Amino acid sequence: MTKALEFLRSEAPDIVNLQEVYANGPDINSLGFNNQEEIQRNLEYPFNYYEPFQTFAFGTSRPSYGMLILSKYPIVKQEAIFTSLAYNGDFIYGIDDFNIRCLQHVEIRTPKGIVHDYNYHGIWVPGSKDGNTTTEAHSGVILTQMNKVKGRKILTGDF
Repeated sequence: MTKALEFLRSEAPDIVNLQEVYANGPDINSLGFNNQEEIQRNLEYPFNYYEPFQTFAFGTSRPSYGMLILSKYPIVKQEAIFTSLAYNGDFIYGIDDFNIRCLQHVEIRTPKGIVHDYNYHGIWVPGSKDGNTTTEAHSGVILTQMNKVKGRKILTGDF
């Protein structure tokens, strides 16, 4: 986390899209269950949107796992389009399907107008990283969503 924070401070992007972010975990930094809080405590991004995929029990705490968009400019609209399963508030590792995935979409008001920012954490499929009909279907959902809006668009993620 230290190296990631140093990198983001040095590059100072206006918008940051992150996947595999934990939040609301126990106050044990070595476990990494408070990535969202640590990022927001150490970087200057007044606007953010965290979308959890799952919340689970860990001792007496209930951390969540999801995606985070940070912005120096106001986020005026936000939405999550789940492309695989749906948010699980009582997730149990080893029992529940971990392949919960969604496309985050925010509208950000920048000095040059609205920007549509999309953040995606791709579905995991066994085998090669070349994709298959499942990943192609998810890509189709992303394209359909992005084609609904006009103007500037950003798409990032872990595909």
